[in-house]
Amino acid sequence: MTHFKFTSRSKAFRRLFLLLMAILALYRCDLFDIFPPEIEIVYPRDNTSYIGTLSCDIDATDNRGVTKVEVYLDDVSIHEFTDAPYKADLNIYGQSAGTKKFKATAYDQAGNHAEAECQVQIVKESISAPIRPTGPSSGTTNTSYTYSTSGASSSLGHSLQYRFDWGDGYYSNWSSSTTASHSWSSAGTSSVKAQARCATHTSVVSSWSSSQAVTIAEWSPVWKGIYDTPGTAEAVFVSGSYAYVADYTMGLQIINVSNPASPTLAGSYNTPGYAEAVFVSGSYAYVADYQSGLQIINVSNPASPTLAGAYDTPGYARGVFVSGSYAYVAGYASGLQVINVSNPFSPTLAGSCDTPSDAHGVVVAGDYAYVADEESGLQVINVSNPASPTLVGSYNTPGFAYGVFVSGSYAYVADEYKGLQVINVSNPASPTLAGSYNTPGYAYGVFVSGSYAYMADYTRGLQIINVSNPASPTLAGSYDTPDLAMGVFVSGGYAYVADRESGLMIFDVSGLP
Repeated sequence: MTHFKFTSRSKAFRRLFLLLMAILALYRCDLFDIFPPEIEIVYPRDNTSYIGTLSCDIDATDNRGVTKVEVYLDDVSIHEFTDAPYKADLNIYGQSAGTKKFKATAYDQAGNHAEAECQVQIVKESISAPIRPTGPSSGTTNTSYTYSTSGASSSLGHSLQYRFDWGDGYYSNWSSSTTASHSWSSAGTSSVKAQARCATHTSVVSSWSSSQAVTIAEWSPVWKGIYDTPGTAEAVFVSGSYAYVADYTMGLQIINVSNPASPTLAGSYNTPGYAEAVFVSGSYAYVADYQSGLQIINVSNPASPTLAGAYDTPGYARGVFVSGSYAYVAGYASGLQVINVSNPFSPTLAGSCDTPSDAHGVVVAGDYAYVADEESGLQVINVSNPASPTLVGSYNTPGFAYGVFVSGSYAYVADEYKGLQVINVSNPASPTLAGSYNTPGYAYGVFVSGSYAYMADYTRGLQIINVSNPASPTLAGSYDTPDLAMGVFVSGGYAYVADRESGLMIFDVSGLP
């Protein structure tokens, strides 16, 4: 066997070799990392100016990985990155203006760190408050009013945007315009104020201006005139300069309304039954005369109306609508009666359709008759063949359906103690509820004009409902008539109300927006 003898020099070399191997092992197992990360500030650039937002982009690497990068302004931490890329737009609106030291520090797993820094210029922008808004100090509900402001400025000369606080929980949208319009839905006093902001740096806003007080009163129809009919006014129809009133025990009353402030009696015809409803077409007034059926009155001379013909319907005639050569009569327990009136002097039965409950009101649109059928709600009847009307659809309203009006794709039902029910009838075979408004009284009559449904609300007079959004009707205004509102008709900016013992009442509704 061969033996080696280590000299002192070889022993020293051996110890040095083992030490180097140990250091290398420690380095490779991350227990002895002596090398810091490398870091470079890409953005911000040295001595660059920033307003509101500082664009930050840091390039940091390490042989064992970067654990975080922390960013400072004047040695105060403003952001920490834990994952690459180390890039973000930092909010510096809270920083004071002036020269700041920007520093970025990168750390590795062993706690080694490296820093890089530069200088940045923080520029502060301020917006002065606009002046108090100018505009009307009073108005009425659901009417649009315009307000203006000005006087705000940016310390950096930037363009501005404005908005208004309307004092009712609503704000205008930010806009470059110094004016905006608003309508209030309820009465009260609101404080209108304005605010400005930078159009470039939109989070830089002014304080609010001083406020303008605006007092809003409930809009209401304006009473114009009244004619106290001798009976009890149940319904009204307006044609030309005349209002035709179904006056119950006193038949048909014809009122000259050419001067709404001073209506006068033109003529009358005392029908044999109880006049409950009236429809005027051409030279004839068609009266639903309760136990005496349909009465056809020649009104070519309003001062001297005469009987043309009559048809005694099997039930009590409660409502009537004329379309073409046919009169459609809501016949209470006998449902819908279709009367051929091509010869007004000799009307004849064309056809009928019995409804489930008691028919009170009827309106015809296209090929369909829409019947207010008390306990059974709205009944839709196909009358394309008047000799054979057929029930095609229905909607059982929650109250008692007494009146109906159709406009566009909607049927508006006066549903007694359940107010107004708005029914989508775009598919007549399957009507659906669109919306509703529970009036304070008992809804018996309804007339729709434009965006409004005018309700004869019995004990609570005339109620006007905004139905521009059928899914969400809202009150536009009201007038509590002296007696019991049963019927309503709208023509030429006036609402005509059949108010039972008070007769015919006339209201100016032209002020509606």
